[in-house]
Amino acid sequence: MVSISVMINIQDFLKCIKFGDWACSSGRHFYKGRELDLHEILEQSTSFSDDYVQCESIYHMSQLKLPEVVDIRILQGLKDRFYSLVEKHYLKNVKKYGKVIPKIFQADGEEYSNLILNHSSCGASMRAPVLGFINANDHTLFTLSAMTHLHPEAISGSFAIVYAVKKLKESDEFIEECIKGAEIGERTAKNFINSIEKNVKHESISEKIQDVITTENVYSSIKNIRKEGIETRFVVPSSILIAKKAINFNNPKDAISYVVRKSYEIGVDPDTICSISMGMLGSHYDQDIVDEVDSIWKKYPMKSGTF
Repeated sequence: MVSISVMINIQDFLKCIKFGDWACSSGRHFYKGRELDLHEILEQSTSFSDDYVQCESIYHMSQLKLPEVVDIRILQGLKDRFYSLVEKHYLKNVKKYGKVIPKIFQADGEEYSNLILNHSSCGASMRAPVLGFINANDHTLFTLSAMTHLHPEAISGSFAIVYAVKKLKESDEFIEECIKGAEIGERTAKNFINSIEKNVKHESISEKIQDVITTENVYSSIKNIRKEGIETRFVVPSSILIAKKAINFNNPKDAISYVVRKSYEIGVDPDTICSISMGMLGSHYDQDIVDEVDSIWKKYPMKSGTF
């Protein structure tokens, strides 16, 4: 079992993820957003996507005793177990799970293998903050990412987020560790893919992160928003840049406001960017950020029937 070393418990950490998912729920996908103040954004926040549900489910998956050595058959079995955890929400909200995940949930054998091998979206990174919070080891992280996202970019992104969340428990200087995680994740994915005699083209997520941090231009990581808007190469560097700038405020109230406003303004995949960034803030600010989230939800209560 992994241990939790920060003050807040797993339920409070997941509350940060839930808030991020909800806060930018009204933002449009695959389009750049626009600049609004926090009140305007939260006033129109009405529903959830799948970010929180998948994070909660991956936490439960992390409590399983995973095999020390995994293969495609084991990954498929874990995928089926994961589906059983999200099934209730999934069946009511299929469109929120994108185009590929529904196919993966139904696939097996060679079809399943090919789907996860080419799945480079941000889904594994979306679930990663909770694995960082509980100090999951690299094997757990790879296994619970690869069961739906075996593509090197997807694995690299999830490792980057986990390494960032772990580092943020003790420091606000997390970029170097984040890049280290991205590089480890890419090597881990490539080694597994080589072992099953497969191959797939990919770009370097660590280089994408470094470029976005240096230029402060999140769109520099992609060429086409419509085609790449939910890809790891866009969502992960965007989330990391937002979290880095938010933490510079040195207080949770201003940090939350910045994360929500910038996630909404960047757009393209605002709820996922916001939930990942809120996970990083939750790791860094502990109880202070949970208190602030509770305070905001008293002013902007979640509407019934939205989750």
